[in-house]
Amino acid sequence: MQEESVQRVTQKIESIWARSDVGPEFQEALHLALPVFNSSSTGYENLTRWMILPNLCCQAAGGESQWADDITAAWLFFYVGAHIMDNVEDHDPPDDWWKSYGSGLAINIASVFYFSASIALQDLYKNERSKNVASDVISDFNQSFLVMCEGQHNDLLQERPTLDQYWEIAGAKSGTFFSLACRSGARLVMDDALRIEAFSKFGYHLGVLIQILDDLDDLDHENLFDLYGNRDRLYSTLPFVYTLEVSSREERENLLVAMNSKEIDEEMFSEIVRLMDKSGSGIYIFAEIERHRSKAMESLRRADPISPAKEMLTARLEGLGEI
Repeated sequence: MQEESVQRVTQKIESIWARSDVGPEFQEALHLALPVFNSSSTGYENLTRWMILPNLCCQAAGGESQWADDITAAWLFFYVGAHIMDNVEDHDPPDDWWKSYGSGLAINIASVFYFSASIALQDLYKNERSKNVASDVISDFNQSFLVMCEGQHNDLLQERPTLDQYWEIAGAKSGTFFSLACRSGARLVMDDALRIEAFSKFGYHLGVLIQILDDLDDLDHENLFDLYGNRDRLYSTLPFVYTLEVSSREERENLLVAMNSKEIDEEMFSEIVRLMDKSGSGIYIFAEIERHRSKAMESLRRADPISPAKEMLTARLEGLGEI
């Protein structure tokens, strides 16, 4: 099912650009920015794993996977566009395709994806299965992205967020986005408010869980080189936020001294990790991973999904965040 859905969505994307008279050279640049067109790219497997969430939830609600292709295409465009904008705004290392061209080109490509998403959503009106709910779905997309933009705004404002602020931002950005994907797919099939809300909660906790795991990936030793040029990213990761909040004054000062050193070398990085371990951040994060996974599973049960999409959603959730 996944390969078929990915193929249909990529064809949908091609048709959107063809109808918009996008030139071949520009299309080639757009292809490079979308890992779904390049199975050898580093982001392909992760992207295709999650991009068909609207299809899966549509099928789990009792519909056909292909009914949600327009929503999936729109969600994918927003997914990649938001990733690009987030990288630029956070001064993260550039993706390979725009490394030599600079952030200006990256922002332009992200803008193209946002407008392409708008076209994909307008196509909901052309489909017999979706035209009656098109207005509601499009409104939901727009309102959700206002929430996400506010979350990004607060993220950029908070140099060192508190633990409460971390959870608010993670919920507003990642939680809202994945929640949107799941309830939009289900909305194509039914108007049962309780079940749609259950699909929505499943997506919310799934999104927050993915954000936590992204934070842990940022702290992986293999990514140490990236921290040299962008240590600010470390300030907003859950292990650091938790450690700064619960540690003693002396330990907080030691942590900040390590963070403010001219260079974060192997020794300094080991000291940062030691202080995080000492604070109990590992135990706390493991508990949060299990809590969000449990809540997501509970929400999925309340959604009363239909097989085989149920098994696929469950497998994705169970395989995520295992430590």
